[in-house]
Amino acid sequence: MTQSKQTTKDKIKSLETSIFNHFDQTPTETAIKVRHCHCKIHTVSFKAKEDRGHAPIVLIHGFGTGVAYWAPNIEGLSQEYDVHCFDIPGFGRSDRPEFSSDETLAELEMVSCFEDWRREMKLDRMYIISHSFGAFFSSSYALEHPHRVIHLVLVDPWGFPEKPLLTAKQVDPQVYMHVVSRITSYFNPFFLVRCCGPYAGRLLSFLRSDIRLKYHKEGKECNENIYEYLALCNSRHPSGEKLYKNLIFTNGFAKRPMSKRFCGMDEDIRATFIYGSKTFIDPGPALEIQYQRSDTVGVHILRGAGHLMTSALKKVMRKDIAQLLSTLSKEEIKTRSEAALITVYRSGCFLNAQHIGIYVSTDGEIITDGMIALLFTLKKDVYIPNFTRGEPDMTFVRLTPEEWAEGLPSTMWNIRQHGEVDPSQLLSAPLDLLLMPGAHFGRLPYLMGLALREQFVQEVPIEDHDVSLNKVVVENTLIGQ
Repeated sequence: MTQSKQTTKDKIKSLETSIFNHFDQTPTETAIKVRHCHCKIHTVSFKAKEDRGHAPIVLIHGFGTGVAYWAPNIEGLSQEYDVHCFDIPGFGRSDRPEFSSDETLAELEMVSCFEDWRREMKLDRMYIISHSFGAFFSSSYALEHPHRVIHLVLVDPWGFPEKPLLTAKQVDPQVYMHVVSRITSYFNPFFLVRCCGPYAGRLLSFLRSDIRLKYHKEGKECNENIYEYLALCNSRHPSGEKLYKNLIFTNGFAKRPMSKRFCGMDEDIRATFIYGSKTFIDPGPALEIQYQRSDTVGVHILRGAGHLMTSALKKVMRKDIAQLLSTLSKEEIKTRSEAALITVYRSGCFLNAQHIGIYVSTDGEIITDGMIALLFTLKKDVYIPNFTRGEPDMTFVRLTPEEWAEGLPSTMWNIRQHGEVDPSQLLSAPLDLLLMPGAHFGRLPYLMGLALREQFVQEVPIEDHDVSLNKVVVENTLIGQ
């Protein structure tokens, strides 16, 4: 029996490695021992590519999955952060301890496992990103240990809604539905997967053909190993599934719903709820929590996304910034833009540059009209971006004082740029300085970002196509080396 279990764990390890390798990731593995039943928690860690001294990110998967669930996200998150993922006890490659049949004690046992894991990992404070079932426990952990959590990101969190009361206006389910519900309550959720044995991966592939698309990396084929990985993760002793059954009513609602407790969380902890528009998880409780804690809680619903979301952080951040910018008046943006112009003018890199690329501002950006006029006064060579619909790349075209005085036409996105481009005006020599936002192909110039205060955040999820700036001008402040 012991040999069989070890063989299954070895197979899971092989598949897990394959999935991480598919995304060009090589984790460091650790088995962290905790006090509850002396179980070991399988952990994988990724060092930050650029150590900026940030607190680490901890990723907690959902029901029936494991650490490889996060494989598509590691590249973006580990640019400036150490990232740690672990298999929840009872799932994946972690040990399968038994938990109390009492829902309160079982929840506290899991929280104690999380805290023992944190202590053994020697983490002080952390950002927690968790999905579904894991989001329930990460919320419970933050309630018990608030000084260890900086920010909670809860992706399609399970266990928040209260069990609805049956009223006269609600339809009473048919008798056969009660019978089916009662019969299925005697089985663990992944009982059918275990019954299928070696064919379980094929069953999951048939039932959830969409999952493979979430494990696609550009330039590579989709990794089909994810189905076999999920099947094997749920082929071992189902102690995690038993825990889930002890926490729920027969209709799937949590016996101790998190919505009734979440607002008691320390107000220093920020929380972000992320839901897919096509998910089965009800976002209602999160919206109620946001109403009560509007300063520290954000709720985002991503159009077209389902329950298994793998890349949502940057979209959410952009939406947050857009909401902040919508509150600024045009006069306020103009005043701040003038401060930014003075800051740029005083910088040595600006005065020494001759070939300068600059974006032509639109709504919600630092206004660059005055800066462009200043460049012409200083006899600089000015280049602005030009987009062609349907083309993935952007070109830079020289702008003359006469063209600027006459006014540039606007695209359907309200971006001012050249109408018809004279090939002789295309950028032929490297830029000395590029005032962002913008992009450049070939040798990178000195990159300077221009931002309103609302657009500047201390920590941003980084992806493999992102480029770091040399300096950032935030109105009257110059940031960078």
